[in-house]
Amino acid sequence: MKGNTTVVVLHTYYEVGETIDRLVWLGAWGTLGKYAVRQVQFRQGGVIRQYFTNVCDPTILPLPEIARLYARRWDIELAFLTLKRELGLHLIWSSKSVVVLAQVWACLIIAQVLQAIRMEVALRADVDAFEVSLPLLIEALPQFSSQGRDGIAEGVLQGRRLGIIRPSTRLRIQAPEIPLDLLTPLPKDAMLGRQPRYRHETISNTPIKTGQQSRSDTPISPVIEVHPQRDQIVAILMQREERLKKAKSPASPKVASTTPKTGTAPSRVVVRPLSPVQPDPRIVLPPWTFLHPLVASV
Repeated sequence: MKGNTTVVVLHTYYEVGETIDRLVWLGAWGTLGKYAVRQVQFRQGGVIRQYFTNVCDPTILPLPEIARLYARRWDIELAFLTLKRELGLHLIWSSKSVVVLAQVWACLIIAQVLQAIRMEVALRADVDAFEVSLPLLIEALPQFSSQGRDGIAEGVLQGRRLGIIRPSTRLRIQAPEIPLDLLTPLPKDAMLGRQPRYRHETISNTPIKTGQQSRSDTPISPVIEVHPQRDQIVAILMQREERLKKAKSPASPKVASTTPKTGTAPSRVVVRPLSPVQPDPRIVLPPWTFLHPLVASV
């Protein structure tokens, strides 16, 4: 929850001390959210944690599950780290789209296989999956395979000695359990939607006096002032664009006419484009065929 978030309480499921589970409306001044959301709050050590979710039924998504899901958001960052650091996806091999897609899909498939091996090692060693170091496991698997040994079995047997299996350093968020019988049920006639109002949709007609600072909740007018000479500017830009198109179009063979003396018909002289310059035969071409056009053009 951000520090400047304003809410209006709609219904409170549970509130004891600093542990709160309730339905709220987002926005209390210039901006009003359309749907009600659920806000939960609890204290862990010296930190007050507050989360929002659109699952408004606490029996479907309890408070500890919300905290666990928010903590698992860091997994996507670890997945990106594995792809870039361990599998080399930080460097794209080619600029062709086919090669790029092949490299990305190959890395994603290999990452899924490695995660499956990690889960299997954790299952056989009877430890949590986060206690198995994926970078060390990736480093050890090729060495086990080169010696003709089973990487999963060796990871279980020698995992603690090699540091592959070690205590996890992840932050464990422990949220309080709220018994279902202590939850105040939501009234049947409760409305979970309302007419929204957003900042960019409201227009303020109240003038601001000189020297008065506008408040943060003052709506901003979406009216755009049009330049008085807009049509003339657009016409000038279109003319320039037409001239650029004509200048870029391929030039046709120029026809030069000469006007002879009086009494004779004018003659037409066709000026044809020059033939391309042939390469100098004195230049010794290198043995690489892919450089021949480059040297010829020079």
